[in-house]
Amino acid sequence: MLSSIDPPVTTQGGGTRNPKTRETPSGRASRPSSPSFARQTRDDARARASVLTMGMRDVFMFQVAPAVGSTLAQCMFLSAVPAIQRCKEKRTLGALNPFPFPFIAGNCAAWMMYGAISANYWVYVPNITGVFIGLYYTAVSYALSERSRQMLERIMGILILLIAFCGMIMSCSMRNSSESDRLVVAGVLANSILVVYYTSPLSTMFEVFRTRDSKSMHFPLVLCNCLNGVCWTSYGIALDDWWIAAPNLFGSMLSLVQLCMIIVFPSSEQIQRLTPTSSAEGLVDLDTSTTV
Repeated sequence: MLSSIDPPVTTQGGGTRNPKTRETPSGRASRPSSPSFARQTRDDARARASVLTMGMRDVFMFQVAPAVGSTLAQCMFLSAVPAIQRCKEKRTLGALNPFPFPFIAGNCAAWMMYGAISANYWVYVPNITGVFIGLYYTAVSYALSERSRQMLERIMGILILLIAFCGMIMSCSMRNSSESDRLVVAGVLANSILVVYYTSPLSTMFEVFRTRDSKSMHFPLVLCNCLNGVCWTSYGIALDDWWIAAPNLFGSMLSLVQLCMIIVFPSSEQIQRLTPTSSAEGLVDLDTSTTV
């Protein structure tokens, strides 16, 4: 039986080549160019570019976004330190709203629980400092404001009981449950506290509308809240974890509204600091009368 495969052709140098290839003037064999070969080359180039783009997007969503979010979270936690120090010097809270502070501690404790169950260090580690800073702010506010003490006591008591109860449920009753089931409990707890934390300035927002004065809003804290929410929303979408994405999206939008209010209704204290004093203040009146 004759083979349908063409026998190799002997070249001048003693080697062999495929008869379907042709020799170039330099003596090297090359495949004939064809539209299908060029199209395949273009498709390969597009595939490599697509892989590179997806790789860069994954790096941003899974590494850059949570890293920036963690940094902004620390800035958010520390942003109230100057205001707290001024209040300590004056021995009064003044217009500073103390009620978000206990929710900072409770929210971070709940997210530490969520991060421990999901084994996600991006969620767990940044919230450690938030617990201690939130407790510090709450303690200072409790010491400086007698009228807020009763409400702060109630908030802290409810948060402690709620977190302890959910922790007991997950560690005892749900000990043999799947990770997804325990994440539902931790996610509901963390989201509930986070939503309350984001909405705690609502009373302040109504006051700002009424007085046309945003002195009770702390601009650095609101800005960090907004940027932090954007980063964690991106990270939650990348993980397809709406326990992380949904509340942070809501919080970033609410913080954006507060930023607009600060711009529209500037703080009277800030205006007072920026307004120059009259150059005639402090001068002693001189007797301009002349003696005869």
